[in-house]
Amino acid sequence: MHYGLYGDPDRDRERFTRYVPTVKGTGEDSMFAKKSTHVHAYVSRVGQDRTALVSQLPHRFAWAWNRHDMDAAFADFEDDAVFVDVRGTWHGYEEIVNEHDALHRTVFANSTLAIDDVRLRLITIDSAYVHAEWTLTDAGSDAELVRRGTLIFVVARQGSAWRVFAAQSTGSL
Repeated sequence: MHYGLYGDPDRDRERFTRYVPTVKGTGEDSMFAKKSTHVHAYVSRVGQDRTALVSQLPHRFAWAWNRHDMDAAFADFEDDAVFVDVRGTWHGYEEIVNEHDALHRTVFANSTLAIDDVRLRLITIDSAYVHAEWTLTDAGSDAELVRRGTLIFVVARQGSAWRVFAAQSTGSL
C-alpha cells in the first residue's frame, strides 16, 4: 500500500515534509488558517482519510466530555501521554483520566464543551498537531458561566490509528 505520488513511502515522506509545511489559509499560507481545516492539495493526494481522522479528534473529545466519560475522552491518548492545563501537568493515561474523573464529579459536573474551530498542521506524513478553539458552558450555578480556550493535541500515526502523545488546554478557570 502506498500513500503518495511515487508509490514509495520513504520518497513520498521526503517530498511531503519538504513541500507541504503549512495549512492553506484564506489567500495566504499560514500556520493556522482562520476557520479552516482545509489542508494543502498534496495532502489530499497523500490520503484524505488521514487528515479527516485527525481533525475529528477534538469533536470526539468534546462528545465524551459532555457525557462525562473520561475513559472515552482520553481513549486516543497513549499510555505515557502528557496533559497540561492551568491546574498542572499529568503524566500517563491513568493519571490523566483519574484527575479528570475527579473534576467531572465536582467542578465540571454540569459543564458542556463545544468545539468552535479546528485547525490542523501535518508535521510529517505520520505526525501532526491539532489546534481546537473551545467554549465551555457551566449551567451549574445561578448565572451561567462561559469560558473560552484552546486545546492543542500532538499526534502520530501508529498503524491505522492516530494516537495522542501530548495535549495542552489553555483558557480561563
